[in-house]
Amino acid sequence: MPQPTASDVHVNRPLTTYSTAFIQDQSDFVATKVFPIIGSESKSDEYYEYDRGDWMRIAMEKRAPGTPSAGSGYTIGTAPFNTERWSIHTDVDDPTRANADDPLRPDEDATQWVTEQALRTLEREWVSNFFVTGVWNQEVTPGTLWSAGGSTPIEDVRAQHTRIWSLTGKRPNTAVVSPNVFDVLVDHPDVLDRVKYTSDATVVGEPELARLFRVQNFMIAGGVSTTSVEGAATDTFDFMAGDNMFLGYVDPNPSTRTATSGGTFAWTGLNGASPLGNRIKRFRVEVNESDRIEIDIWFDMKIIANDLGMLFLAPIA
Repeated sequence: MPQPTASDVHVNRPLTTYSTAFIQDQSDFVATKVFPIIGSESKSDEYYEYDRGDWMRIAMEKRAPGTPSAGSGYTIGTAPFNTERWSIHTDVDDPTRANADDPLRPDEDATQWVTEQALRTLEREWVSNFFVTGVWNQEVTPGTLWSAGGSTPIEDVRAQHTRIWSLTGKRPNTAVVSPNVFDVLVDHPDVLDRVKYTSDATVVGEPELARLFRVQNFMIAGGVSTTSVEGAATDTFDFMAGDNMFLGYVDPNPSTRTATSGGTFAWTGLNGASPLGNRIKRFRVEVNESDRIEIDIWFDMKIIANDLGMLFLAPIA
């Protein structure tokens, strides 16, 4: 006698407890963490620059009785910034929302998607402004690449650390590397030899590299983006940051009479803008029977003090 089969008693349908979405962990993005976010009530403006030579030059002299003290001073200039707007939206139409199966949440998905777009845009712009050739005064490719035998990454980094200190009076406190450079460093014989008596050499990570390079902040620029065009037969993906390393001084709390290698100026003067200069809006587009989810972000990423940072350009093969 025939019996019901598995396909007779069950119709496949999407699970309500699981779905797949490649939403990258925000900790992989460094654009809002490396340099300070400097808020401005105006879209564009200027900031004051004190002359470094005037402040670091020793002008004090011995003074004889009955004579005036030595006189000197300092000069002040200005530098401009101009935030620009980046935007993206996606629409959620009424039929799609009404017909969505559990666990789909079209409005939540749309908000998450535009937020991811903003994060990846910030990361791409950070890379193109700070992590590429030709932007810092000092750019070095090691004579022996760190992926080769006999290389000396610790000595190379410390030499640049001392050079920046000697030029600016500021000790570099921040390093940023690509994931590939990180992988080479954590397996480098010099690194493993230095940490073998102080930590488990099999789990070398950011804290150990920070101590070896004498910085407080060691970050990996791990943001990933699609490199193929929309509609390609097969999508391709890669890290946004090239195989470089940034070393520099970053002021975590910039204010008047402070210095930092770079910064992101954000326009916070718009109604509803966050300290990063972004705002998410939802509004009705009745002609399309849709709700539009839109994100704006206003920013200007700038190198502020060129000698406070440098780039190791392509230090690995």
